[in-house]
Parts: sequence; structure tokens; C-alpha cells
Amino acid sequence: MNMQCNITRVRQWLNIKPVIQLLTIVLIGFTSTLVAAPKEPPSDPAKITIFPEGYKLPPDGTSNRNECIRDSTDLNSLTCTANDVQLAEITVPVGEPTTCYAGEIVTQKLNFRVKSTAQTRYNWSFYTTTDPEATPLDGPAPNVTNRDACLVWVGDLSDGGNSTAPNANGDYCADVTKATDAVFTQEEITFVCTDTDGDTFVDLQYCATWEQNASAATCNNSDNTGIDPNNLPLPGSPSKCNCDVAIIPIIVLPSDPMLTKVGVEPASRTEEEIYNGNNTFTFDLKVTNPNSATSLVITELTDNFGGQIFDIPSDVNASPTLVEDGVYLVSATDVDGQCLVSGSETIAPGATYVCTVVFKWHNLELSDTDTGDSVVREDKLNNFSLEWKFADSTPSAVGPSNNVMVSITDVPPVLTILKEADTTSIPESGGLNFDLVNYTVTFGSTSGWDTIHIAASDLDDTMLQNGGNETSGYLTGCSISGLNVGDSPQCPYSVNLATAYPTLNAGDMYKNTVTATPTDEEGTKGNEVDDDESVSVENVDPTVILKKYVREGAAASPDPYDPTQYNDTSVSVDEFELLDTTSAPIVTYLFEVENNSPETIVIDAFVDFAQGPFSVVTPTQVYDDNIANTTPVDDDCNTLVGRSLAPGAKEYCYTTFKVAGDESEDVYNIAWVGVSDTDTVAGQAYDTDDATVEFDPVAPDFALSLGVEVKADVKVTADTGNTEYVRFTPTADILLNNIAILAASYPNDNPNFTLLNHTCSSVEAELGPTEYYDCSFTVGLTGTFEANDLGKLLGAELKVKAKDNDDVQKFIDASVTFEVLDY
Repeated sequence: MNMQCNITRVRQWLNIKPVIQLLTIVLIGFTSTLVAAPKEPPSDPAKITIFPEGYKLPPDGTSNRNECIRDSTDLNSLTCTANDVQLAEITVPVGEPTTCYAGEIVTQKLNFRVKSTAQTRYNWSFYTTTDPEATPLDGPAPNVTNRDACLVWVGDLSDGGNSTAPNANGDYCADVTKATDAVFTQEEITFVCTDTDGDTFVDLQYCATWEQNASAATCNNSDNTGIDPNNLPLPGSPSKCNCDVAIIPIIVLPSDPMLTKVGVEPASRTEEEIYNGNNTFTFDLKVTNPNSATSLVITELTDNFGGQIFDIPSDVNASPTLVEDGVYLVSATDVDGQCLVSGSETIAPGATYVCTVVFKWHNLELSDTDTGDSVVREDKLNNFSLEWKFADSTPSAVGPSNNVMVSITDVPPVLTILKEADTTSIPESGGLNFDLVNYTVTFGSTSGWDTIHIAASDLDDTMLQNGGNETSGYLTGCSISGLNVGDSPQCPYSVNLATAYPTLNAGDMYKNTVTATPTDEEGTKGNEVDDDESVSVENVDPTVILKKYVREGAAASPDPYDPTQYNDTSVSVDEFELLDTTSAPIVTYLFEVENNSPETIVIDAFVDFAQGPFSVVTPTQVYDDNIANTTPVDDDCNTLVGRSLAPGAKEYCYTTFKVAGDESEDVYNIAWVGVSDTDTVAGQAYDTDDATVEFDPVAPDFALSLGVEVKADVKVTADTGNTEYVRFTPTADILLNNIAILAASYPNDNPNFTLLNHTCSSVEAELGPTEYYDCSFTVGLTGTFEANDLGKLLGAELKVKAKDNDDVQKFIDASVTFEVLDY
């Protein structure tokens, strides 16, 4: 508080005329009470020394003092019943302060007299104290260890010269007589500004002591230069002391009220509490009147919440509309209801007034007050001030009070994640995008007090194949920011699992996990959250196609695996019913196994002449009765099992059997093949196909009992109109029924016809127009053959395969004469 303002206020208060008259009466009363017959002071005032010498009370109040009377004397009992020495007529020198504030320790110059009601009193002293818990006589309370609580005033005659203080016994300690007062002026005195009787003036509590007459050196120091501080005057007997109160004509102004602001728990709230409406902060504004005799009046009360000033009670708003970082005074109450409801509050002496204020502070976007710690927290300092007065004085401001800090603490954001896939399983193989999985990650927030964003480094999506082979980075393009409660942004993405994992197999489990760490607007990270979705790979059985072909005779040549050389359903052969199957007809079966799967398969089993019903279980082999010999004439199917087929690949094998039967029978047989894939959980498949061999009826055959020979005369004549030569080689180019009958291979192809001899040349013949070439050959008919074979031979067509000079071929009909030679 500004002291000058209070002094001015008091002076204004004292300028009231009736008060001046009262003050005059009071001062006169003091004089008449203390001095029966005032004496004129001598011209040379006395000197006083206060011990401890040079005493000044420091700000912390710890300056040394002397012991008080009871602690200093060795007398068993002190009665202090005598009233021989008194402190009287205290006045304030011109220019010295005439006011002080209650309770403060004051050091200033004063004028006063020392009087005696007895003839002579030796070595007097005054004991005073600045300790409010002590008295000059008894000192502090008995339980206080430090007993030094008093100041000792001693009249000092050590500087010689004339003094108003008598020296009756010759030492340096002043004496006093009834006839002569000791007058002291401009003495620097320390006292407590206190009014104990309510007259507004300072009341100085003191105890006077005196000694018996003694030698001149009673209180002198050892070198006789001054008063001995260790031998100060004390009561000469239990009664030689007097305790009283002296009035100092200094007006005691009321001390400023003491302001104490107390926060009511909780002093800190979390963002979550604020979001949920628990946003109040409560304080007790305590105003204590330290004065013992003066009531104080509060005329204005203001609260400072984080720099925002609220007048009480005018700024009370019980139902405010909350905005971000808004502070609202919602109530201010005391024991009577609303604080300062009538405009003021009176505080009795020594009493404490309490106004309880409640604020709402709504703030969800915090500014970190102290960046030095790990906690994000916004603090606000709070205090209060007031204006007060006493009586009719002008109100004066005091404050601010102590600071009370309240805060809102950041709460980490809470993120939710939902990971979903459009399927829980995929096949191990299939067509386009058979392995495609569409994932969706949905983000949410349950922390309404925060706006969430997710840094790219805090978001990841990983895939594991059977717990290993980790891949990641699937959410690279996903960005989450500004996420509030109720929002549900999504990040979709797709994965072709077989592309990501070329080793995809049935039974695999692909676990996809998204992890994210949220960050709020204050930069605080929340807990990492995750969610996962698993997709299994289901086994797909392979597919296989078996085709069975058949042809009469041996395997096709030169490529025995050419299906175009076979019939895909059936073939017919001549019936054969002889027990000796040496010359039985033969048929060849061709088998084609095609992998119709998108995965590699292995041939596990193969059965021809399979007996149904059919499944993936290998069937029983049962040969048809018309298989003349179950041992194949030729067979390479024994290496078919175990072969591996890539998708779309084909494998072949063939078997050749002798067959026998009449025209009413046939050979119908089914082939079966079983395959499996190469998965951990192997899939199986099978297929079947059939073929039929039919028997054609034949005419009865006979065997000639004698040899038959047929002679053929051949003549080839070039046309008259030819312009080029006709060239041919007789042994190679003479064809009977389109067969080179003179070729060396003919007997092998036709075992029933034997070329006996011929006159045809093996040298190329060249014929010009009208030129001719002739030769002959003889064929023997042997073995068993049909009865009409001879007729067929005799009616056979003979041609010559000729060519011109340009090697252009042309078949020329030749004239032939067959002659049957019987021998």
C-alpha cells in the first residue's frame, strides 16, 4: 500500500474540527495524568543510550536484543510495586512522522521526560520490547529458548558536560530526582505501532527500574569510558520497578487487510474432465483484518484469473455460453449469500472475511506453459485485489494477493482402428484376380477433447505369411488429420496376395495388421493401437483331362504320339477266333493327359481297362475277354506315373494289344488317371475316357493246295504328241493298286503275295514320242487268303508314275496282261 495515501487519508480524517478538539483534550488529559506539577526543562537536554547499542531491527526481525527484567535479575521474586520512576510527556519532534500503521515496527525520534515521585532514584532504566509475544517484565513465553526480547534505555552521562539528568552517585548511569526531571529530545526510539486501548494513539508498554545508591563505578565499563553493557541497571530490590503504558502521540492507522487466496481442490483438471463438463475451479478469497481495534470495510473486490479481471459481484454469470479458452465467474458467495451484495462488507477487528468464488475455464487447445517438463499443461495464475476503508476515509487499494496456480493437463488422444477385408479366404488358384483382397481401414476417435492427426511415420500396415515373410507399406498413401469424435475416415487398398507372395499355397494364413499412433493438437502422442484381419488360402483340387485314342495296327509312325493318326472313339478289325493268336490283329491305344489346372500336377496313378465306379481312389484293372494277350505287344505307359505337368501341359503314352473276337463282340475299355497338386494340403483329381474296338465279319478263307503263279506283261508307250521325254524307273514307278509291286519292300507288306521274278529294269527309262518300254513279272500266290483275292489281283489297275523334263509327275495308265500260270 502507498503509505503517503494513508497518511493523507488520516490527515484528511483528522482535519475534522471535532476530532482536533478531542485530540487536544486527550493530550491535555495525558499530561494531567502523568505530571502533577510540570517543570520547565533545562536548556541542555540529557542523552539516552539504548542497549543493545546501535540496535536496529532488520527486515527479518532477528536483531539481537537483551534479556528482559525477570531473566536478567537474580532476585527470587519481583513485585514491581513501587511507582517511583515514570516515563512521561512523550512528544513528536517537528518533522517526524505523526502516524504509523498498526503492527509495524517503527524507529523514529521522540522527545520525553523521566520523572520521579521520590527524592532521588539511582541508575534508572526503561525496558521495552518489539516482540509482540513478550513483555518487558517477563520476556517471551516460558517455552521459548531465545530469551533476548528487550531493549534497555539508560540515561547516559559518559560524555560529560551539563545535562538535565542528575548524577547523584557519580557513575555514568543517570539518576532522577523529584525536584529535577530528566529531559530527552530527538532520541531515536524503536517501538511497535499498536493501540491497545482504542484511542487511536500508540501505546508503549515499558517497565522502569532503579537501584540503591552505590559507588561511582557501579555501571561504568572497565576502562571507565562508558556504560558497561553487561552490567545494565536492574531493580535494586523486588519492588524497585514499575510497569506501565506510555502514550506516544502518534496516530495508529489501521493496517492493510491481509489477502490470502486459497485454491479448493482440484487445482488441476484434465482435458477429458473439461470436455465432460467438469470445468470448475474454486477459490476462497480470505480477507483478514489485522487490526485489534478498527473495523475495515471492503468497498470493491476483484479477482484476476489468468490476467482476466472480474468484478465481484457484477461479473457473475451463472449460465455462460462456453467458448474455447473462455473463463467465466459463475458464483461468488459468502456466509450471507452473494459477496458484496450491498456493495460492501465490514470486517470486525481481528476477523476474516471469506468470499468463495467459482470459475469455469473451458480450454481444449492447450498452450504448454512449461516446456521444460514432459507434461503438456496450460497454467493460469490467479490472485485478487480489493479496495478498503475505515470510518469515513477514502477507499484505498490493496493487493494483489498471493498467486494460486490452476492448470488444465493434456490427456493423450485415444484412437480407434477397424481393419476389414471383403473376404476371409481366397482359393489357391483361379482366374484373373482370384487372389485379390480388398482391405478397408476405418479410423475413429473417442477423445472428444482432442483433434487427432497421424504422422506418416506413425502409420503402417504389415502382412505376414504364416507368421513370417513380412511385407509392409500398404498404407503409404493414407493421410489422417483433423480427426474428431464422430468422424470415420477410411483408407481402402487392395492386395493381390499371389503377386505379393508368389509362394502362395493352400493352407497359408495371411495376417494383415495396421498400427497407428495418434498425435493431438498439443503434440502429445497417444498409445499405439492396432487391428488385424486374416485371410486364409483354401485348397482347390486340380483338374485333369484324359483322352483315349485307338488305331488298328502298331503305333503311328513316325510320331506315335500324334492324335491325328488315331481315332478318338473306335476302330474296327477283322474278326479273329483262332486259339493260336500269333496272327491275331493288333490295336494301339494312345493316352493323352492334359493339366487343365492353373497349378502344377503330378500323375499319381494310371489304369487302363479300369473297373468303375470311379473316384480319386485308384480303380481295379479288369481286362476285356477279347484281349487276346494281356501282355502288351508294345507299351510305354509304364513310365507315365510320376510325371509332372505344368499348367496346360500334356503327357502321352501308348499300349498295343492283340485282340480276338467275332463280329458279335467288341473290346470296350475305360482308362482312368489320378493326379494331385503340389500343395501342402494336396488336392486330387481324376478323369476317364473310353475307346472301342469292333470286329468286322470276313468271308471264309481257303488255302491253295497247289502253287498259283500270275504273270504280268507290262508295256508303256509314249504319246505321239509329246513334246518332252517321259522318264520313269520300272522297278520303282510301276504301281499295282498304287503299290510299287516290284519294290523290295512289297513282300513284307503283302505276305500272301510273293514276287517270283521280273524282267523290269531298275534303270530310269526315257521315252520319246511313240517310243515304248515293256517288261514282265511273275507273282506267286501263297498262304491263306480270301477266295476273291485272285479276282481282285486280275482286275487290278496298273499305273506308271512318270515325270517330264521339269520333274512334273504324272500317273500314266499302262496296259497290262495278266496270265495265270498253273504248274
